[in-house]
Amino acid sequence: MTSTKEFEFKYGSGEKEKSVVLQVPIPLSIGIPELGARLLSQNKIPFYVKEDLYKNLGTFAQQETTKYYDELDCQAIQKLKNAGEEEIDELVQRWTKAFKEEHMKFAKVEEPSENITFPEMYHKLIHSPALETLLNLEHSYALAVGELVQQRDRALQQMQQRQSDEMERAIPKVGISLTDQDINNMATRHFTETQSITDFWEHKINSLKETQKREFREWVVKVHEDYQSGTGSPGYLQRVRALSEAVPMDNDCDWTPQPQRMEESFTIHLEFASVCQMSTEFHFEDIDTALEIIRQQGIRVAEWRATNASQGDNSSQNSSSGKSSGSPSDSQGSHSHTKKSLVTLKTGDFYITRHSNLSEVHLVFHLVVDDTLRLADINSRHPVILGLRNILRVAHEHDVCTVTIPLLLVHEMSEEMTIQWCLKRAELMFKCIKGFMIEMASLVGDETRTVQFLVPKGISEELFSSLSNLLSATFRVSNPVILK
Repeated sequence: MTSTKEFEFKYGSGEKEKSVVLQVPIPLSIGIPELGARLLSQNKIPFYVKEDLYKNLGTFAQQETTKYYDELDCQAIQKLKNAGEEEIDELVQRWTKAFKEEHMKFAKVEEPSENITFPEMYHKLIHSPALETLLNLEHSYALAVGELVQQRDRALQQMQQRQSDEMERAIPKVGISLTDQDINNMATRHFTETQSITDFWEHKINSLKETQKREFREWVVKVHEDYQSGTGSPGYLQRVRALSEAVPMDNDCDWTPQPQRMEESFTIHLEFASVCQMSTEFHFEDIDTALEIIRQQGIRVAEWRATNASQGDNSSQNSSSGKSSGSPSDSQGSHSHTKKSLVTLKTGDFYITRHSNLSEVHLVFHLVVDDTLRLADINSRHPVILGLRNILRVAHEHDVCTVTIPLLLVHEMSEEMTIQWCLKRAELMFKCIKGFMIEMASLVGDETRTVQFLVPKGISEELFSSLSNLLSATFRVSNPVILK
């Protein structure tokens, strides 16, 4: 319902001033420019006063519209005061219905976030008949990503070999048919080619991972809906399983035993990011995104430390300041990291990444180390040892039940690491970890906690035997009592 109001517009000055009374519909059903153009044409108002007309018209329309709605509100309130109890109930119902309809029409309906509900859906499905199907899908996805990664590596290797051969043929010709500038131009071209093909494959791999992650989440949601409803789930699971039939089922006749515990060692000690990128991360942020978040946090940590430098810097308090937020998990790996990657962090700092696509590892504590670890005379107050203490404390506080620690704080052997060096380092580690575990005992409930020590690949049997004996001598070993 609308009404019209008289709007008086004056233009000109002195004896030439003119006044025009215009009828304006309130509330406006059209815009000010369109209405103003109509008024200009219908009342033969000069065009040069258009801006003044539009300005005054807008102010008038706003004021009168506000008055119009205020009058409606007053009428509704007065009617409510004069109404009986039954009329009030009916009016409330009408207002409630009108509000719901308007809210649904013009406001975005808040729904539970998929990031919140997806872990719960996945948890239910892995404890249902859908477990085997989900594992097959994840395996087939990993095979697809692995194939692309191998294609990328082969393409880069072939290109690098071709570039190397081209450069070797060109170098002897410098000063004869080629100049230094030609060699520089060739090197620039090689760099551009490498960057281009690397970007091509990275885009292709990332696109596949994004597609896999989206499809996997959609399948989990749909299977969970069928599973919850209790109807249609067998047929749907069969359809989903057909998507992963390309993955051969395990055959006991073809099975060959794998070296014990090699998968965890392999995961922890290679160029770490490359291992994470071998398959799609379905549950957490990918490694590149996680490291970027940590880098931003590291910048803020560095700024905070600079601001509070006058108050002193306690390494035991700051060692955990570079970590990202992580949720409780059942297993964890520890991974050393040099200061070159994150210059905002100090030796002994650590940060955490979460993973669902690594073998037997859910959380990784990345400990920042430096070259002093190669010295034989480090003690229990070394920043890296204090960093380990803080790692164990965070693990205990967040219910991480299994922790794997590099015994020698290195992943590869070098020339200076003699048997005596290894035994001295192992003795320090055993005693420190034992002390930390006793310290954390007050924080531990009834749940069993496990600390595993990982030794570098390639150590001799003699050294391994010595380390085992040292472990038994440092930690109390339970022996059965035989009664005769």
